[in-house]
Amino acid sequence: MKNKDYKVLFGIGQWIYVLAGAVGICLVNGWYEYVYLPKFFVYIFCGAFAGTLEGSFIGFPTFIIFTKLIPIGIEGTIMCIYTTYTGLCNTMIREYMGIFVNDAFLNLTNENMDNYIVAQYINFFLYFIPLILVYKCNLIPTLAQADELQRNCIELNKRTEELER
Repeated sequence: MKNKDYKVLFGIGQWIYVLAGAVGICLVNGWYEYVYLPKFFVYIFCGAFAGTLEGSFIGFPTFIIFTKLIPIGIEGTIMCIYTTYTGLCNTMIREYMGIFVNDAFLNLTNENMDNYIVAQYINFFLYFIPLILVYKCNLIPTLAQADELQRNCIELNKRTEELER
């Protein structure tokens, strides 16, 4: 895994999410019964297991890229900002946005779960957006690009230190 391209690792993580979304649709529709899987197993796979794997395959390369790109001296501050932003997005912002969309567009509430399957299908198809953006728009640098940028940052830091003396 050490020499894998960052796009590959991100793609693995996102495909795990896509697979978990498909299994989630099977859970909602009751299709898991046809293959004799217990509901608890399917629920754990869709939630905790897939979320942990996806977070690892997407989070670790992101941290590696950030550590290669951040200049020496401000890395602690930038990593703190990044982890705070990521934490807010993965907890509060995602949840509140989901509540807003469910209430405003799908009329989905605790009392009215009629459109829950529609929400699951929308969720499933939204998993493909990051894959399209990363692979078609080249948003994640390759391993070689990140290494070259790291070398340039180190050289720039050395020059800056020499000028400060």
